[in-house]
Amino acid sequence: MTETLLPPNARPLERGLEAAAARVSGVPIPLPDLWNPAMCAADLLPWLAWGLSIDTWDSAWSEARKREETARAIEIQRRKGTPATIDAVLGRFDPLLELVEWFEAEPRLDPHRFQVTLPLLAGGGDRSTAAFAERLVREISRVKPLRSHLEFIQSITAAAGLSVVGAGRTAGFARLDLAAVVEEGSFLTTEDGEPLQAESGDLLEL
Repeated sequence: MTETLLPPNARPLERGLEAAAARVSGVPIPLPDLWNPAMCAADLLPWLAWGLSIDTWDSAWSEARKREETARAIEIQRRKGTPATIDAVLGRFDPLLELVEWFEAEPRLDPHRFQVTLPLLAGGGDRSTAAFAERLVREISRVKPLRSHLEFIQSITAAAGLSVVGAGRTAGFARLDLAAVVEEGSFLTTEDGEPLQAESGDLLEL
């Protein structure tokens, strides 16, 4: 018989609550797994990421990507605010992105300013959209030092060429001056010798 701390006159409800509480100790509570990115249940990963202060999270990521980002949380927090962290963000977005700090620019920028440049290639693509720029600026703002100010530059390089084509052709021209002579002998004329015309404009023949 199960030992009980209830008095003999305990009600059935009290005995039922005691029996239910006695089984709680048998429920597995894997607390160590909840803090392990490799063992945590997939539906609990967002809460683990929140507990580890992960700045960037996208529910559209694959489960493998979510576990990878969660596993790197402490490493990211240690390097947060450094150029290496910004470079890591740029590498995730586009390999053509380049970080230029204020003392590397020509001419130099104001202290604590930095530029992120992205050359736009022919065809544009996702990198030329406003949505891409907004996502990039948002992610950089999460990891950059608070004192630093970002300038995002999208550049276009264009090249043009001028071609000259010539052609020659030999030709000869002659100018002739001719006078129109109307043979009036076969047409009706007026007393003044002018040819008579019909209503249609044709000359009247004899």
